[in-house]
Amino acid sequence: MLSSRIVEYVFFFGFMAVVGYLVWLMFTPFISALALSAIIVTICYPLHEYVKARMPRYPTLAALGTTAVVLLIVILPVFWLTSLLVSEAVSIYQVAERGEITVVSSAEEFADYLERFIPGVELSVTDYLQQAAEWFASRIGAVFAGTASTIFHFS
Repeated sequence: MLSSRIVEYVFFFGFMAVVGYLVWLMFTPFISALALSAIIVTICYPLHEYVKARMPRYPTLAALGTTAVVLLIVILPVFWLTSLLVSEAVSIYQVAERGEITVVSSAEEFADYLERFIPGVELSVTDYLQQAAEWFASRIGAVFAGTASTIFHFS
C-alpha cells in the first residue's frame, strides 16, 4: 500500500514538473513583453484609477481612455525616439565611412588637450576606442534584436 502511494506521488510530481517545464517553454518568448507591460501597468495604474473615478458608470470606456492616453504619451514617443536614434546612428556611420569625420583624430586631440592640463595623464585613445567599438559591436545586435522583439511582442 505504501509503495503504491509513493509511485503515485512520484508520477504526479514528475508529471507536474514536465507540464511546468512545457509551460515555461511556451511563455519564454513573451517574458520581456510581459515584464514591459507589467512595468507600464504599474506606472499607469494611478492614472487609470483617476479616469475610472471620473467615469464610475463606464469602466470599459475608462480603460479604453487610459489605454489611449498611455499609447499617445508613452508608446508613440518611444517609437519616435527609437526611429530617430536609429536614423542618427546610420547617418553618423555614413559620415564616418566617407571619412568626413574621424573619431580617432578627434579623440587624440582631446587626449593631447587633456595632457597639457594634467601632465601625468597618459591616454591611449586608440586602444580605448578600439575596445569600446569591439564591445559595442559585439552587443549592438543583441540590443537591437531584444528591443525589436520586445516592441513587436508588446504591440
